[in-house]
Amino acid sequence: MDEIITSEIKPETMQRIPFSEEEVKIMLRLARWMRFIGSFMIGVVLIILCVGIFMLVRSQDPITKLPTGLVFIHTLNSIILIFVFVMGVLLWGAAKKFVLVAKTDIDDQVNLVGAFRRLKNYFMLTGILILLYIICVIVIVLMLLAYYSAAN
Repeated sequence: MDEIITSEIKPETMQRIPFSEEEVKIMLRLARWMRFIGSFMIGVVLIILCVGIFMLVRSQDPITKLPTGLVFIHTLNSIILIFVFVMGVLLWGAAKKFVLVAKTDIDDQVNLVGAFRRLKNYFMLTGILILLYIICVIVIVLMLLAYYSAAN
């Protein structure tokens, strides 16, 4: 079945996909919001990174003397920051591809597929982050239950 569909589509017909003015406006607005959110995510990560480096430099205690729980929280925070940074870059890249689709007459199919691929990866990372949050909440609840049951 795929062979029939693929054989009927000629590559040159997919170079330019016709969009109405309203569809182009929607793509450009979507791209603008995606670029804003991606920039915000990248900016927040960079600010948190700068604050963390500043606090590390100003700290008198070496990292090896930090409590284990604090090291765990900083490690988890670093992993989350990496995810958020990559997600911001993916949104920025998808926005760029949507702008290319809306403003140029070449490679619309290639640019749309590129934008959708980046969005797929963005949502996959969002799902992974949600799972990490759920796991963290479960671990915290179990730790609290263990602490309060041991105290009684």
